[in-house]
Amino acid sequence: MSAASFPQVIGQDRVKKVFVQSLTKARLAHAYLFFGPSGVGKSAMAIAMGMGLNCSHNVFGGCGTCPSCIRILRLEHPAFHLILPVPSRPKSMKEEKYLEIIRERKLALMENPYRAISFAPELSGLPAIGIDEIRGIKGETRLVLSESGCRVFVICQADRMTVPAMNSLLKLLEEPPENTVFFLTTEVPNQILPTIVSRCQKVPFDMIPENEMIQALTQRWGISPEKAQFFAKISGGSLSQALRLSDTAFEKKRENALGLLEALVESDIHKQLDGLEKFWKEFEKSELQHVLDILAVLFRDMYFFRLGFPERIIEADWVEILQKLHERYPRLDPEQGMRNVFRAIDLMQKNVYLPLVIFSLTEKLIR
Repeated sequence: MSAASFPQVIGQDRVKKVFVQSLTKARLAHAYLFFGPSGVGKSAMAIAMGMGLNCSHNVFGGCGTCPSCIRILRLEHPAFHLILPVPSRPKSMKEEKYLEIIRERKLALMENPYRAISFAPELSGLPAIGIDEIRGIKGETRLVLSESGCRVFVICQADRMTVPAMNSLLKLLEEPPENTVFFLTTEVPNQILPTIVSRCQKVPFDMIPENEMIQALTQRWGISPEKAQFFAKISGGSLSQALRLSDTAFEKKRENALGLLEALVESDIHKQLDGLEKFWKEFEKSELQHVLDILAVLFRDMYFFRLGFPERIIEADWVEILQKLHERYPRLDPEQGMRNVFRAIDLMQKNVYLPLVIFSLTEKLIR
């Protein structure tokens, strides 16, 4: 495999090798299901495949500079279609404005498929892919392409399709159009109709190796090597997570994490309530997620500090803070703290009432 293959995709050498072989032998399936953790490059690979299949220079993953690749990146190529789950249009919003917002978010994903896409503040509600989107796909497949290439449909977060949308897509996959490839991405393949999954070639994606993530953060996003190493260590192999952490001032996030910890271990119930209240009243959900991410690292470092393994502490600047926390809260259980944080993050993703999420962090924290 050439070093230039799929330059936009970070890591995933196994996946790249599979597609280089398939493309070389001209043996592509009509539909693929990319599944794996969030932020590891599923959308990036799907977009790269769409570019490569239509690249004027025949570069695996697209060259990014030929007229065809440029038109795809601008969402102006008739052979490339990107489908995202979107919130429904508010009654007070004009259709033109609604479509403009969706296009802006799609272009943002094309520019950087590793950054999480949010429709806030303009749109609220649970994003979904409705049957109208799939009907639009069917309409496109009936049209004759005016130029050479392959028609590509990238359906991100395919598990967000409504049941009618899934049934409609299934009919399309049962009789796949010629010269057309579908790329579906998901973190939860078990939430897609089994009959759809069975008609796709399944491609698992791996976590991004730490060294490749550090290289990407420093070279592509200009993050200092020290911070890149830190973000890579705590992101769990997800580049989206690392970028999300780097988007806001880290010092402030660390300060908030320490403030949350102090509130969690406060023995006076009234003072504890006052301390915790601000975290569900004053913080946006995304901001609270940042705080919990750092709090998990704090508990982890505290755990290794107590075991006497300072070399395993991720944030070296925390040694003095960890010493003080150990002296002030000798009965604090960092292992339980990590479990509480991971559970709280899961509850947030399930849209559980935020005060309940915050109070779940206190469970069995003090031995």
